[in-house]
Order: sequence, then C-alpha cells, then structure tokens
Amino acid sequence: LEGAAWRPMRKRLLLDFSSLPDGGQNFEAMAWGPSAGRGHRWLLVASDNNFFPGVPTVLLAFEMRTAAR
Repeated sequence: LEGAAWRPMRKRLLLDFSSLPDGGQNFEAMAWGPSAGRGHRWLLVASDNNFFPGVPTVLLAFEMRTAAR
C-alpha cells in the first residue's frame, strides 16, 4: 500500500455468533449473495463439520439493508 491513497474502514459488530442457538459452529465462509430487492442484499455465512460425524454443516442467510451513501 506504500504510495497508494487509501482510507481505513470503520467496523461495527452486527451479530455475535456465539449468541445464536448453534453459535459454537465453525463459521468460516462469508459471501454476498444476489439482490433481495428494495436495495437489500443477501449475506451468506457457512460452516462445515470438519469431518466430525453428527456435526451439521450450517448455512445462514441474512437480508442486509445497504447503507445510504
């Protein structure tokens, strides 16, 4: 980044995953999904079971409102 113009981003906690009923999952994937309409987007979060039998793979989908600019 040396010599480049950049601006640090602020961050804000949106969700504490440990507060979810299955919050002990190993969430390790996150991606924007397609438009949900009305200026909203889908945010997809996924875990895997790390090859442990009986541990489910979990996919969470959140409808996110985009911030006004």
